[in-house]
Amino acid sequence: MSTIVLREAALRTVDWLAARIGPDGSLGEHCGDLACFYKLSSSRLYRATGEAQHLTTAQGYFAFAERCAPQLVGEHFAHKVAWGSAEFASVTGTKAPRRLSADIARHRVAAQDSDGTWMADQPLHTRVDQSAEVAIWLLEIAALP
Repeated sequence: MSTIVLREAALRTVDWLAARIGPDGSLGEHCGDLACFYKLSSSRLYRATGEAQHLTTAQGYFAFAERCAPQLVGEHFAHKVAWGSAEFASVTGTKAPRRLSADIARHRVAAQDSDGTWMADQPLHTRVDQSAEVAIWLLEIAALP
């Protein structure tokens, strides 16, 4: 399958999601993984497409994340926000998103169990899933300029 076909399929999904995000940055009453992932990855979409709508989405989402930072930084599931903020900083060159990303990442690293996993109090499937996911986002953050 060609990369053009893959890109077109992905952009159709992006367009579908973008059409459903309200002016307040929400996807109706729901911010499930797919909607949040779209908002977090919009900086990367902007880099890939050059389309300003994606940068605007990223700016709005970062402003929201920054307002929530006092409650957000220590939350386990904020690892995606750390990645999205690092992506936004990479695209814009601004320092505030990089600081938020670093604050969240520091909390995730400090919360890592001695065996290298996270969420030791959860069932094994959750622990494995979340540990792999956090590790991936930390690697993504580390790879950004």
